[in-house]
Amino acid sequence: MTAEPRTWDGSCETDADKRFFALRDSGYTGLISLDGWPVDDPENVFDAHCPFCGGVMVEAEDRTTVLCVACKTDAQVGR
Repeated sequence: MTAEPRTWDGSCETDADKRFFALRDSGYTGLISLDGWPVDDPENVFDAHCPFCGGVMVEAEDRTTVLCVACKTDAQVGR
């Protein structure tokens, strides 16, 4: 019997999802990137919240996109 997925939409867990849940299960409470890795650079964190779920928005490496760490919504940054 396989475990039910823990994703918000019930879809199969990706590798990033598995890393996310492993971090949370281990007690990590910090920010986590869309790829499932801890975010340790506070300069990449915007003082903005996702319009869909209220999660924290984090700047992507390309510096033109912000991503919600909770629901994975992305948005273009006007520069």
